[in-house]
Amino acid sequence: MDSKKINNWSDKENINPSRTSSVSEERILLGANSVESLRRIVHQNVKENFVTDFGKSLIRIRELQAQGQKYLNDHDEEMAFVSFYNCSESVRFIQAHEKYNSRTHDEAINKIKSTLENELTSLELSLSDRYASLDVNHNSESFQRLIKTNLSMKNQIENLKTKNSVLVKQNSELRREIEYISKCKNCSKSETTERQLFSCGHYFCTRCATKLYDKKRCPDCSKRPQFMICFSL
Repeated sequence: MDSKKINNWSDKENINPSRTSSVSEERILLGANSVESLRRIVHQNVKENFVTDFGKSLIRIRELQAQGQKYLNDHDEEMAFVSFYNCSESVRFIQAHEKYNSRTHDEAINKIKSTLENELTSLELSLSDRYASLDVNHNSESFQRLIKTNLSMKNQIENLKTKNSVLVKQNSELRREIEYISKCKNCSKSETTERQLFSCGHYFCTRCATKLYDKKRCPDCSKRPQFMICFSL
């Protein structure tokens, strides 16, 4: 492409942008909750603005500018901002291109940059107000949900307190039963966990059981033990 064609590209190009959003642009809208988030996600898709062919870079700038204006006319400020910001990034890339000639291209490019700055500043103010309004509504809804959650948690805590009280009582009763079971029925001591079970069903510590077995008499039921089995508590 010769310098005359490059110099006159802004006058000769007449590109009508498509209204259909690209996949990356749709992702941008889905993930946007502030102007800064729009910029950030555009930067994540920055490769779309990096066109190595100088002539195609000029065409992309023209397309993006026309596309942004079309979205703006349709009152789609988010998509207009995305298109204009992409255009601004493309301008930044093309000015760093080795074939960029400031004497040849500055006039047309600076005109585009001036228009973009005005559009982006206006859109940023409008979108910031809109996102701020959405945040207020969102915070109000979040506060209501928080109140409901708080009430639910209070009810759950009260239920847990009631259940805990029952468990504490049951635990206390169980401790008493364990203490009763662990004590030898003959000497009332619980120094060891080893016990001897008589054939009659009563059990004693090993020391007492040995003596009682030799006497051939269970102190609880007066029956004569036929055998004894060792077990541990």
